[in-house]
Amino acid sequence: MSSTDYLNINDHKIFKNLRKTLPKSIDKVERLLTVNDDILYTWDFQDNCVLTLNIKAARSKEKDNVSHQTLLPNYPLLFTPEFLTTNSSNTLLAVAGPAGVLIMEIPARCPPYGAFAGNKEVVYCRSHSLEERLLCCGNNVEVHQVRFHPGSPGDNHVVVLTSDNFLRFYQIINATALILDKYQLGRSPTSVMPCSKVYMLTDLGETAIDFDFGPPELEKQNAIKFREVADKETQSFVSYKGWSRHSHKFKEEKKIFSTANDSVQEKNLKNVANKWGKLQWPIYLLYGNATVCTITIPLNEKSKPKVRGPLPIIPDGEITYKDDACALLCLKTTPSILCLATSNGNVYHLVVLPETQQPQCKSMDEYLHRHDRSLYVYEKIELELGLATCQPSSVYICPIFLYPDDSRSDRYFAIHETGIHSVTVPSANKLQKFFSGPEDDLENVVNERSSADYLLCTKIANSDNKNPVIGFALYYNPPSVLVLLSNGQLVVLSLAPSLIHNYGDIDYDNIDNLDSPLKKMLREPFDVYVQRILKQAKNQPILKLSGGNHTQQECYELLQRASQSFRENHFKHHQKAIEEIEKRVKTLNLLKNYQLKEVDRMQRERLMLQEKAGYLAEKYEDIKDKQEELTKRCHQLLLMVAEKKTELSEAEKKFLEELKQASKKTELYLSTIDRLKKQQKYQDVQMENWKNQNTHKETGLGSVQSSTIRSNLQDMSNQITNIIKEINEYKTVLGIK
Repeated sequence: MSSTDYLNINDHKIFKNLRKTLPKSIDKVERLLTVNDDILYTWDFQDNCVLTLNIKAARSKEKDNVSHQTLLPNYPLLFTPEFLTTNSSNTLLAVAGPAGVLIMEIPARCPPYGAFAGNKEVVYCRSHSLEERLLCCGNNVEVHQVRFHPGSPGDNHVVVLTSDNFLRFYQIINATALILDKYQLGRSPTSVMPCSKVYMLTDLGETAIDFDFGPPELEKQNAIKFREVADKETQSFVSYKGWSRHSHKFKEEKKIFSTANDSVQEKNLKNVANKWGKLQWPIYLLYGNATVCTITIPLNEKSKPKVRGPLPIIPDGEITYKDDACALLCLKTTPSILCLATSNGNVYHLVVLPETQQPQCKSMDEYLHRHDRSLYVYEKIELELGLATCQPSSVYICPIFLYPDDSRSDRYFAIHETGIHSVTVPSANKLQKFFSGPEDDLENVVNERSSADYLLCTKIANSDNKNPVIGFALYYNPPSVLVLLSNGQLVVLSLAPSLIHNYGDIDYDNIDNLDSPLKKMLREPFDVYVQRILKQAKNQPILKLSGGNHTQQECYELLQRASQSFRENHFKHHQKAIEEIEKRVKTLNLLKNYQLKEVDRMQRERLMLQEKAGYLAEKYEDIKDKQEELTKRCHQLLLMVAEKKTELSEAEKKFLEELKQASKKTELYLSTIDRLKKQQKYQDVQMENWKNQNTHKETGLGSVQSSTIRSNLQDMSNQITNIIKEINEYKTVLGIK
């Protein structure tokens, strides 16, 4: 695996074919490479189609069976593309250039290798050319930027910025491209520079050249209920940076825009929006004179939003307007951080904070365009455009494009004709802690400066030969950077993982309360400290120069630059790291000797304590025996005193009273028992008499009873006889036999 081909895909057939078809006239930065959901997209200049490759499948064990596919638009392309981008759901692909925008509908993927349309070699895609008559056939309107709206419910809304100072809003639905609306961002340019398509206003920097979406916000009337903060954090931040003269703006209103710095917060905001209102996605507009405005485009409502701004930049004069602005990027942080790049290699970091005091408006137009937030410049990064050799070089001017790193909110990439820079903003994550934590953390937030690492260099400062970047993309499995150069070479660099700042269960509260240098030194792991020292050295970029012949003078200057860089940057920091290691070893040896002495002292004290513990144990046993003896003597003495005493004690009186009560109860029980015995004797006598009476009774009937029974029986028989006679008489009368 080569150091410049981390994914081992440079020798794939797709790039071999691409190198054969690349035009040799490319001399500026183009963005004809993008990666989404493991699928790589690039442009084929010869066949005017999109080439795709599944990177994950191409790196698997069955990579020999994985081939690239061709996405052929069913609508002919009438312009030269310079930019490729996809929506988040990987269903639409935008092919854009200065003279047009083509939206291709990407077909569904299928097994076995996640290819499109049954793994066909050529896949025809439904395509839509956006306002072809205006963009492709027009003479003066050019496309500056194309982005998919991140808040689109169907992920099918497209926003296009054009050179006529309009922001156009499209939707791809029902196999058609609909223009929903267009928004004027300022004065419409009319005059054109001679022999060019550039408007006069564009040359003066009064037209929008780039835009980016900020984190989602709630509607203004509901955002106040959703989130409020005190103004002391904002005021302290401004005062610390020397902006205290503007702090009166933060004393009245306590409002802040609800923002989200990752996808999880965006989902939470969408759930909250059902209760508090609809989400809005502010768009930050960058003009050529480095001014920034905002506009919020509603997705569902038919309204005419107004451009708010320009936003005040504090402190005044921090950004010089003699340099042309070229790119704008909004980091997904809370609060939002804008990265503003100029064509001379300067990148400004601006914090977006709410405007707590509304400006006074003298007219209705000023009221409609009043700004509701301010920008605070707290840092400036200078990028090295081209590898400088020994001779002093003039300032190189070229456009810069900014790419966010979706895996980290504190890092982004700057793409230009001379290579690629990786910019890390450590204050991005700390700003959120500052606004939600104690004010004492402010010094740690703003003092740690951002760093810019030169990853890839494609041009020497004093040479006219260049090998510009024509494609840049990020791949996250594993994290890597894919760069396509104008000579057709694909450079894949590994992204080193960020340092993890959570070092276990360290009691930072107690450490911070101590100002000891040793405690300060032990506050972080030593390996992290050494890495931080070594990281201060400027990283030397990987050289990927053009294939042209370089003079011996250029090669010699390049060698001198490399040697000087190692001497001044690397060796110095390595020597400092060695000194710190020796200092740490010496400190640890002193600590070791001190601890060994302490161990010996503790061993001696342990033996002394053991001997003393044995002596105290024996003494304790003696005292315990003597105490038991004294207790027995006291008991005997109390008995003797009680015997000599003539009067009864309270206990004895109480006991005597209890004896009397027991005696009375005993007499009562005895009398009751005697009475019961007498009753038992009486009952025994009665039972005996009853038994005797029962034995003398006769068992037969008496004479009176017998005579009574006979007479009754005789009467009953006579009655029966009479009844029979009557029945016979009735039968005779009736003639019944």
